[in-house]
Amino acid sequence: MAKKHTLLLATHNRGKAEELSQLLRPLGWEVLVPSQVPAVASLDVVEDGQTLAANATKKAIAFGQAAHVLTVADDTGLEVTALHGEPGVHAKRYGPTAEARNQRLLSELAAEGNPDRSARFVTALCLFDATTGQTKLFEGQVTGQIATKIAEQDVTEGLGYDTVFIPDLPDQPANQLTFAELGPAIKQQVSHRRRALDALRVYLEEHYA
Repeated sequence: MAKKHTLLLATHNRGKAEELSQLLRPLGWEVLVPSQVPAVASLDVVEDGQTLAANATKKAIAFGQAAHVLTVADDTGLEVTALHGEPGVHAKRYGPTAEARNQRLLSELAAEGNPDRSARFVTALCLFDATTGQTKLFEGQVTGQIATKIAEQDVTEGLGYDTVFIPDLPDQPANQLTFAELGPAIKQQVSHRRRALDALRVYLEEHYA
């Protein structure tokens, strides 16, 4: 199939680019990362928005305007009910390392003394069209529970909060495995990011065919 469009993913994480590429490649899209576009190869955007959508929008516009190409950016947060939605948009800054963030999360939950361990992962995506200057937002979320301990690192491939987040999977009601223990193949099928990307894919098919 001939290439229809080029899409820039405003992140320096090549794993995200590969996930998006796999989803859009059958439709004829080419997904680029900043290192492939000189104008944005070293661009870094401070994520100081008050919401996930604000951060995603800020990044999409900054990269899109500099590269003059259709651009998508994302931001993800973990919202824990008993912690009043924290860490939320501050998820990446909850600690200096993934282990520190997880330890802080479990400690704060224990301090609350609240038996409710429900939480949700949320991804906000923003598509910016450099030609029209318009933006379009998409959201994906997965509900679940926070585990009582961090999954053993040597049996997981997860990163960050994947080692403490147990997703609600309708087809596995008795499941007690974290995202990390489920592994990347299963996570990519049911994750918050995948759900947001699926909504993006449908929009691209409808508006950029």
